[in-house]
Amino acid sequence: MKRLLIVTAVVEVSAGFALGIVPSQSVAALFGCPLMEPVAVVLGRITGAALLALGLASWLARFDENSAAS
Repeated sequence: MKRLLIVTAVVEVSAGFALGIVPSQSVAALFGCPLMEPVAVVLGRITGAALLALGLASWLARFDENSAAS
């Protein structure tokens, strides 16, 4: 379980950084269609921030003594 949390954290943080820095290119790489509207770019960056938070939570959950991952 600990390995799963590590892999999940790395993937989420990587995707979060990509969406936060270059949201249009990240979405274009995943779906083949870049973000054209400014509102879509903002939503991409918000999604990137959410993924960074999830990645951080997954990373820190490795050390939780009450977790099944311990």
